[in-house]
Amino acid sequence: MESTPADRLHPTPAGSPAGAGLRVPVLPGGEPVITARLTPPRLPATYVGRRRLAARGDVPLVVVTGPAGAGKTLLAAGWAATGVLGGTTAWLSPQPSDAAPEVFWTYVLEALRRHGVAPEGVDGPSLARGRTPASRLAAYLSRREEPVVLVIDGFDGVASPRTAAGLHALLRDAGGGLRLVLTARAPPGLPLHRYRAAGELAEVTGRDLAFRCAETAALLARHDLPLTVEQARVLTSRTEGWAAGLRLWALAAARAADPAAVLEDDEAGRVAVTDFLLAEVLDVQPAPVQDLLLRTSVLRRIHPALADALTGRDDAAPILGGLQRANAFVEAVGHSWYRCHPLFAGVLRARLRERRPGLEGELRRREHEWLRERSAGPSLVASGGDLDGWESRVTAVEPLSEREHDVLERVAELMSTEEIAADLFLSVNTVKTHLKSINRKLCASRRGEAVRRARRLKLL
Repeated sequence: MESTPADRLHPTPAGSPAGAGLRVPVLPGGEPVITARLTPPRLPATYVGRRRLAARGDVPLVVVTGPAGAGKTLLAAGWAATGVLGGTTAWLSPQPSDAAPEVFWTYVLEALRRHGVAPEGVDGPSLARGRTPASRLAAYLSRREEPVVLVIDGFDGVASPRTAAGLHALLRDAGGGLRLVLTARAPPGLPLHRYRAAGELAEVTGRDLAFRCAETAALLARHDLPLTVEQARVLTSRTEGWAAGLRLWALAAARAADPAAVLEDDEAGRVAVTDFLLAEVLDVQPAPVQDLLLRTSVLRRIHPALADALTGRDDAAPILGGLQRANAFVEAVGHSWYRCHPLFAGVLRARLRERRPGLEGELRRREHEWLRERSAGPSLVASGGDLDGWESRVTAVEPLSEREHDVLERVAELMSTEEIAADLFLSVNTVKTHLKSINRKLCASRRGEAVRRARRLKLL
C-alpha cells in the first residue's frame, strides 16, 4: 500500500516496531546522525502553494536553483508534503560539515533507511569509495516497483566533483527505481546537459521562483495585509518577486502602526532586508568580491571594464561571472553587462556610505569619465566640444520630463532601446517616442550627441 504524505514526512524507522528500542545510527567516527536533517521543514501558515511550479514526476532528475531566500526549500517541502513527486519521498538537508564523502553517503543511506528502502551490507564509507556496495544499492533500487524520491536540499553546501559523480552513477544505474531532487544556489556538478538532451531533467530557476503579482497578493493576504492590484504590482516590481524580500517586507509592515505606508516605502523595504542580504550574500564573499560589490553599487548596470575602473584592479570579469553563476543577486543582461538586484544594490550603497563616506561621489565621477570616453564622437573631439552655439538654443526650450530623464540616464549607460523598455516597464514604442522628444529638446540628431549635450547642461 502506498504511504500517505504524512507517512513520507514522519515515518517509523524501518524494522523498528512502534515504541520499541530504536537503532541509533552513527557517522564514521562515532558521532550520531542528526535526524533533524532527515525531515523536511514544516510549511508555515503563510506558505503559498503555486501550481505552476508543480514538479514533473516522470523525470529522473529535478534541479531547483536560485539565490538565497528564493524559496527553494519551501517549494521542495511543499512537493514532499503533497506527494506530487510520486513514490516514497526521502529527505536530506546536509550541512557543510557533512561534506566529507563518507559522511554525506551515510546520511543518504539513513534518509533511505527511514523508509525501508536501503539494502543491508551497504555503508557510507563503502559508497564513498565507489566500490561494490554502490552497485548493490543501485541494483536494489532498480528492482523496486515504486520509485523512491530522494530530495537533497542545499546540495551545493556539500557538493564536490566526486560526490556529484557518485550521485550521477547511482541515478543512472538505479534506472526507474530512483528519482533525485536537488536544490542549490548554483547548478550542481552533475552532467545536466546529458539529462537535458535525453529529456530526463526538469529545472526550476530563480526566474521561475520569483513571485508574480497575484502570488504576491496571496502571500501578503496570509499576513493579513490585503493589497490592491496596483500595490501588488508595485511591490512585486520593487522586489522582483524575491520571496524572502516579500516576506520580510510583510513582517515589517505587520509590525508597523501604518502598514500601508511601509508597503509603499522603498526605504522601509531596504531596511527590512538589510540583515538578510548582508549575512547571506555579502559577508560570505572574499574581500576583493565585497569591495567590487560595494564600489559598483553606484551603477545601474555593470561592465567588467567599468568595474575595473572603479576598483583599480583587473579582476572584475571573473568575479562578475562567478557571482552570476552562483545566483548571488548579480545577473548577466547581455553584451558583457551585468546588473545587481535593486534591493541588494540599495543595501550595498548604504554599507558603502557607512564604511567609506565620501567615496560615492568619486566613484560616480569615474563612472562618468568612463562613459564619456566611450560615447565621445569624432566631431566633438575635433571641435573641442563647441558645436555651433547649440547650448544657447537648448536652454531656451522646455525641460525634460521625469520619464525622459529616466530614459536619457539609461541611454548614457549605453543601454539599447529594448533594454530601456524592460528596465522601465515601458513598451519599445514608448521609449522611441521619449527618445524623439529628448533629441528635439536637446537639438540633437543622435543618442550620443544628446548625452553629451545633457552633460554640458548638467542634466546628467
